Amino acid sequence: MQPKSNTTYIAKHKPSGETWVILGISKDRNQVCADGWPPTVGRFSDCKNFRQRRERTIAETDHMNKNFGENWN
Repeated sequence: MQPKSNTTYIAKHKPSGETWVILGISKDRNQVCADGWPPTVGRFSDCKNFRQRRERTIAETDHMNKNFGENWN
């Protein structure tokens, strides 16, 4: 899977069994940042069944940058 910039995804987080809304992906760091509270970073390799959701909103991008830093796809 090649992540697209400014795109959110839905993915199954295998360890928790939860469905996560993914705001950003960094395959080179093997990380994803998930929407919601508390801000959560997980392993890309722990997620499966990625489905493209929609473009990130300005509020989601602000939340992502504030809680996870920049440089996410």
